[in-house]
Amino acid sequence: LPDHFMGYPIEVTGPSAEDLVAIHFGQSKLESLINTLYPMPLEILYVPPINGRLQTITKKMNVLAHVSPEEGWKNLKSFLTGAQKSLTVAMYDFGARHILEAVEQAAKKNTFESLTLAIQPGENVGKGTKANDLKDAEVVLTLKSQLSSKFHSAWIPIGTVHGWVASSYHIKVAVKDHASLWLSSGNWQSSNQPALEKLEDISPAFLIRNYNREWHIIVDNEELAQTYELFIQNDYEHNKDYKTNPEEVLDNL
Repeated sequence: LPDHFMGYPIEVTGPSAEDLVAIHFGQSKLESLINTLYPMPLEILYVPPINGRLQTITKKMNVLAHVSPEEGWKNLKSFLTGAQKSLTVAMYDFGARHILEAVEQAAKKNTFESLTLAIQPGENVGKGTKANDLKDAEVVLTLKSQLSSKFHSAWIPIGTVHGWVASSYHIKVAVKDHASLWLSSGNWQSSNQPALEKLEDISPAFLIRNYNREWHIIVDNEELAQTYELFIQNDYEHNKDYKTNPEEVLDNL
């Protein structure tokens, strides 16, 4: 491989221990060993949805693959504001004010029915490119105030004992109108999704130095979107009574 591609340095990393076991001994061997490396399933509370089956989807679909910081926000904004009836979101961190505004814009439509958000409590904001970002609980309070009964949220408990997941709810997915989905490597924070129209410098060098390189796809396919939505709704339903008061979450941070 060359040292650089399109002006960007290339870094090659090796496989993990898990990758090597799967490659040389097969996936079944890896699964038989995994419980000796990680918490036993009974130590966490997660259960999949009753009808949650992951199957290969072969139907035609439109896929828009793009990257941040250059192309992320304009496509995410279009995705969010284009919602007519619903948004179902699972997010690790949600604090960017411009993303919150886009969600609010969609929710103001007369046709809009519901926004469901599953999110992990706690965030890293207040400095750098996230200096003006909100805390997750502040976003939840704002949406609760603006959308009232149309808004449903759940805090996802973390931990190997009594947690829904062992270490982090590290997911970034949104489903729109039960028909299309947005999937990303990055959160809804300004470091991941900068609003370029608000920046004085949008040169490639500045953006790459100051913002995260993230990968995103937007997929139009009802079957795939509804599969993701089923799992997000499952996370919500099982955890909607966990720390439902965002003021309490703010007090504990």
